[in-house]
Amino acid sequence: MNGAALVAADRVIVPLSPDLFSLQGLRNLGPTLRRWRKEWRERRERNPAPDRLELPPGEMQPIGYVVLLHAVRLDRPVRAYEKWIDRIPREYRECVLGQPPGDAPPVAEDAHCLALFRHYRSLMPMAQEARKPIFHLKPADGALGAHPCAGQDADGVAFRGPTAYALRMPPVTDGRRFALDERTAIVICAGEIAKHAADAIVEACDESMLAGATRLHRAAGPELADACRALPEVRPGVRCPLGEARVTPGFRLKAPLVIHVAIDPLPSALRRDTVVAAAYRSAFRAAHERRCRTVVFPPLGCVPGSAGEYPHAAAARTAFAACRVHGAGLEEIRFVLYGPEILQEWVRIADRTFV
Repeated sequence: MNGAALVAADRVIVPLSPDLFSLQGLRNLGPTLRRWRKEWRERRERNPAPDRLELPPGEMQPIGYVVLLHAVRLDRPVRAYEKWIDRIPREYRECVLGQPPGDAPPVAEDAHCLALFRHYRSLMPMAQEARKPIFHLKPADGALGAHPCAGQDADGVAFRGPTAYALRMPPVTDGRRFALDERTAIVICAGEIAKHAADAIVEACDESMLAGATRLHRAAGPELADACRALPEVRPGVRCPLGEARVTPGFRLKAPLVIHVAIDPLPSALRRDTVVAAAYRSAFRAAHERRCRTVVFPPLGCVPGSAGEYPHAAAARTAFAACRVHGAGLEEIRFVLYGPEILQEWVRIADRTFV
C-alpha cells in the first residue's frame, strides 16, 4: 500500500518527530525511495502501458520535511527533544537526498524544513470531534481557558495550499499589505524570491526556458533546469512563447510549483504592455487551474539585466491591473521586489490603487 501511494506521487514530504524512530525512518526511506523509483521505471520500460491507460511516472521527488514538536517551552523545543531535532537536517541530506551532510544548518534555518508544528495536545482530538480546524474552535466545542488562544496561535501553520501540508510563510518585512477584495490580500515586499514559501512562485524566463543560472534555479537545484529542458518545443528553440506560461515542480524550493512566464527579451515599447499583461494573465490562469491559494511574483519586466527593462511605475500599474482582473479567488498575491527604490515606487502606486 505504501509503495502504491508513493509511486503515484510526484513529490514527497516527510513527516517527522524529534525522536529516534523518525531518524531511523529517514535512514530507511532514502534507499527505499531510490529503489522503488528505479524498479518502477524498469517495469514501465519492460511492460509499456496501453495507450488508453496512463501510468504515473513514479517521480517520488523529496521536496522537504515537516516536524511535529512534542513539547515547547518559550517557543523552543524542550531539552529532551533538542538532541534529536538537531540531527534531522544532517540525516535528511545524507539518507534521503544522498548528499554529503556537511555543516547542516539547524532545523529552523534549514531550507528543506517546510514547517515546524507545535503539539497542541488535546486541541487535536477536540478539532477532529468538532470537524473543524484548530483555529476555528470555540468554547461550545470545549476550547475553554487558554485553549482559544492556543487555537488562534495555530492559524500561522494551518493548511493553506492546494496540497495537504502546511508551509511556513515568511514574515512580511519592509513591505506593505493591501486588500484586493474581502478575501484576497496583495503583499508588496523586498527580498529574495527563492526563499519565499507559497503554493507557486512565478519566474520570468525567455522562450527557450534554458537560462538556468538564476538564483531561483540555484535554490531549486538542477532538477528544475532538467524539467524545463524536458518540456516540448512548440517550434525550434521555443518551449514557451512570449506571454505564455509553463508549469514545473518547485523541487527544493518552499513552493511545490514554479510557473514560468516568457517575457524576455521584451519587445518594443509599443508591445511591451501587451506582453507583460499577457504573462500575468497566463500565470494567474495556471495558478487557478492548479487550485493555488498563494502566489509569489517578481516584478515582471523590470528585473535587472532583462532586455528592454520595464519602467517601475508602468510595471506596477500593469501588475495591479492584472490582479484586479485575474486575482480574485486567491488568498494572497505577493510581489517580491529586489530593492528599496522599486519597493517605494510600487507601494506609492499601490496606495493609489488599493485600500
